[in-house]
Amino acid sequence: DHVVQAIRAAQMSRFRELYRKNDLLLVDDIHVFSRKGTTQEEFFHTFNTLHLECKQIILSANTPPQELEEIEPRLVSRFEWGIVLALTPLEEADRKKLLQNFLQELHLPLDEAIAKFLLEHFSSSPKALLQAVQALVLRLNLRESTSFPTLTEGLVRQILKDLLTKEEASAHHPEHILRFVAEECGVTVDAILGKGQVRELTLPRQIAMHFCREILKMPYPQIGRLFGRDHSTVISSVKNIQKGLDQEER
Repeated sequence: DHVVQAIRAAQMSRFRELYRKNDLLLVDDIHVFSRKGTTQEEFFHTFNTLHLECKQIILSANTPPQELEEIEPRLVSRFEWGIVLALTPLEEADRKKLLQNFLQELHLPLDEAIAKFLLEHFSSSPKALLQAVQALVLRLNLRESTSFPTLTEGLVRQILKDLLTKEEASAHHPEHILRFVAEECGVTVDAILGKGQVRELTLPRQIAMHFCREILKMPYPQIGRLFGRDHSTVISSVKNIQKGLDQEER
């Protein structure tokens, strides 16, 4: 957004000064730079400037650097210069403590049943959970009633309907499909994505490809990149599983 604004306002010099004269640069969701050539060009030079001056750079993404799509190789190679750490999901106890701390900051006492509802229905990430709480507070304050209503599960569902729908949609993600298929078939995700050709691996691989196509509506080339296969292999795998399903229905 800042790149686009700076270009439109003819203020690229000011933009570069803003980003390149810092002791620390922290960028969340670096994968959103995908296919944004001008932004990647500016970030490349910003990265180089800060790195040469031994400044701290911290980046996060939804995949390891080598799996980023439509990001220039020269950027990916620089991302790999540093220490790459996997961020594992919080344990249930940690999520509960996070919610309790956030509610205390907002001075919002919640019934234990409502807190449990939020924990169960916004489990994709801590960010989703906290956004739901923030939205709940804001929307309650914007309601016409001057008195704070007694919160019930039904009322929370009504107030957060859009966020609940978004959270449900986010549950359908390639990584979730891979983990589900791996667990059901008694293999590992690495094995599904690997080169093994025994039936114990090819069938789960084909099932996962089929789910990615049918549930997520992913293009064949994108599925191929995920599984390290040619798109023609993906098409064949999806058709093979669908053929088996059609035969079962008969």
